[in-house]
Amino acid sequence: MTQKGTQQAQPKAQWNPNEINSFLTYLISVKSAMAGTSFKEATFNEAVKYIESLRTVGPVKTGAHCKNKWAMLKQIYNAIESYWNHKSGCHCDNECGANIQGPAAEAVWEEYVSRKPNFPMKSFKNCSWPYHSKMEEILPHHSSA
Repeated sequence: MTQKGTQQAQPKAQWNPNEINSFLTYLISVKSAMAGTSFKEATFNEAVKYIESLRTVGPVKTGAHCKNKWAMLKQIYNAIESYWNHKSGCHCDNECGANIQGPAAEAVWEEYVSRKPNFPMKSFKNCSWPYHSKMEEILPHHSSA
């Protein structure tokens, strides 16, 4: 019988807004090194140097943490872009998010975010995502990221 999970899991990274901003600023500076809609491992390993002094809680970030954060940021960005560009009759902006007002809009919103690909939008019901403009610099509209 083989044992599963013999490798110890990495401690979960905790990111503060300054780390995320610095991480995205670094990725913007190396955008030409993108491989499709992502970056190579070396880029994520290098990003660690740009954020290490900004850590306030949690373990020291690794290249793997940066790669996972990038995947999560892309997921959020794609969900916002999909809602913003493809959800007919719905509004979304950088100040009020989806700006859901009233029971009818609330019902449509709850149904929309209940589907797995749309779930990352849930946090932006009435607030914006502060990283949208930086993500847009890295991943242009309709990039299928």
